[in-house]
Amino acid sequence: MDDAKQLFRIVIGAFKGADLAASATRDLHDEGLADTQVCVIGAAAAVLPGDPARCTEQRRFAGQMVEVTAPELFDRVWHEATQAPSSDAGKTLAPWMTPGQSKAIIDSLRSGALVLLVSASTATEQVRASRIQLNHHPSMVQAYSFMA
Repeated sequence: MDDAKQLFRIVIGAFKGADLAASATRDLHDEGLADTQVCVIGAAAAVLPGDPARCTEQRRFAGQMVEVTAPELFDRVWHEATQAPSSDAGKTLAPWMTPGQSKAIIDSLRSGALVLLVSASTATEQVRASRIQLNHHPSMVQAYSFMA
């Protein structure tokens, strides 16, 4: 194994309502996750209600501009995906995703959902982040572990 590679554990959830995404984000922070571990991605401004202090930056994602709340996390995880043209909606956004999984994320964003990207430090933290998101009724939750 290449010593330069790092294990990433992430959880991705799509929420149809900003209130559901906001409550999931609050619970993730209550569990001890830092702002740099939780990224909110959305076509509209992704600063969630009751959370005006979080700043956003624009990024190109799958052919559209999105707002993100943790740009450094977004850039690290989506490094290979941020310039994908919209015609590639069914293709894999990143090598650790299947085409169907990446299409689900793109379709969620295009339908106006907010996507939460959570970077977990441990397997236990990844399971907790998955459970928290599931408790807030997302339309989709995906968990990944990969070397990059």
